Amino acid sequence: MDANERCPTDSTNGDAGGVSPNRGCDSMETFQMEVELAKVTVENFEEVIALEVEEHQEDYVADNVYSIAESRFFPSYQPRAIYGNGKVVGFLMYQALDDEGQPEIFRVMVDRRYQRKGIGRKAMALVLDEIRSDCHVYGDFTGRGRRSDRQAAPRRCCR
Repeated sequence: MDANERCPTDSTNGDAGGVSPNRGCDSMETFQMEVELAKVTVENFEEVIALEVEEHQEDYVADNVYSIAESRFFPSYQPRAIYGNGKVVGFLMYQALDDEGQPEIFRVMVDRRYQRKGIGRKAMALVLDEIRSDCHVYGDFTGRGRRSDRQAAPRRCCR
């Protein structure tokens, strides 16, 4: 983490940098990062495939290069770079409507250097908004297409 990405000083614990190697920002409330989603393109491809998770997390996420390749064979898969303050800090992929007509978010990762800063939470809110705005999706839903509102209207993609 370079000087521009350091967390603000946390006066509650006296830590001059506010950064703990295991916890990220000690003062998450004061560390604000502008989070945005963007399509994976030739311009950001190298940055996206260079993202890394912690070693103990590697078995839980597919390699980003595999996910991007997979999206080229399944056009309904939507890969997105997660940007934090203008820098690629994560990756996610979703399918607006799966075989059962449900939205599905099945890949989410934030680079190890940017975890525990609320980026994943902000990215999830953004992708849910994107899914809702791009398709006729009604009701509440969370990953793998589970919805709390079972009486919602049928789903049909707008594209």
